[in-house]
Amino acid sequence: MAETHQILTILKILMPLVGSIGFVGNVLVCVTIIYTKKLHNVTNLMILNLAVADALVSVVAPLYPFLAVNFILNVSSPSKTNSNQCTANTQFLAESFFIHSFFLDCFSAHSVLSLTLSNFERFIGISRPLQYTSYFTRRKITLLLLAVWVIPVLVHLPQLLITVVQYRRDNCSINELQKPLVTGIAAMLLLLLPIAATIWMYIRILINLKQGVRNLEEQGIQGPAQELHQAHKKVTSTLAIITTAFFILVLPGALWFSFSHWIIEGETSTSIIIWELFLFLSFLNSVINPVLYGFKYDQLRKAFISMVCRCNQRRQTNQIDPL
Repeated sequence: MAETHQILTILKILMPLVGSIGFVGNVLVCVTIIYTKKLHNVTNLMILNLAVADALVSVVAPLYPFLAVNFILNVSSPSKTNSNQCTANTQFLAESFFIHSFFLDCFSAHSVLSLTLSNFERFIGISRPLQYTSYFTRRKITLLLLAVWVIPVLVHLPQLLITVVQYRRDNCSINELQKPLVTGIAAMLLLLLPIAATIWMYIRILINLKQGVRNLEEQGIQGPAQELHQAHKKVTSTLAIITTAFFILVLPGALWFSFSHWIIEGETSTSIIIWELFLFLSFLNSVINPVLYGFKYDQLRKAFISMVCRCNQRRQTNQIDPL
């Protein structure tokens, strides 16, 4: 228990720092896209949606070590799990931990679905350009974005309600808490299906890019067609790197959390430590995404520089002008 508390204390310092960097970076991406009219298109709307999801993860996840320490010290220890210790304070600490985990699960799923939606938009733009406008009408875009934010809530909300009901029914005992099979399977599908779809879309995108290059070379087409093709290729390259970062940093933790109820049995404190370490890796993903936008996406990088320069010019003008 002492070692668990020490590790969580270290993470209590590191995670807010990393989370702050991720939040600031994603907010800058959002501000740049909103501020720059040239970036007001479907592709950047999807990137904006992804940045919002990553920013929310960066805000919520740093709270996890603080709630986890309270949960371990005041709720999950053996001396705190009998009915005599089921106080209002114990219920508040435990249920705060459960609710926070719910929001973290939802925002993490939002990020996964937002990334998948970005990949889908590029897939249609490259693989079916003639049908692009019919796929992304204003109404369909609204429905897609709404689904990205509503589906995770519908999947994870039953788990939260069942956990709270079980916890109160068993007199604040966490030893009897069980993850319902149906909600567990739904959570896994919410992760695995987007991953499978992303892999399939990238295979199709790579095939279409190669075919497109071959056709352009055979026909000798120059100018706007090739420039548009290169722009699509750059955006796809950016999303490919972001997706790779997701597979390395986020996927292992998400899979562990989905399967931990069935394949891992141990102390609650140990499970929390493992999950906390995976959360730290997820934080790194939230930090990396804005950096990738800046270095790989020329249009966004130039828009950000232009926005900063304009702000500096306005500030200097305001300082020079007499009151």
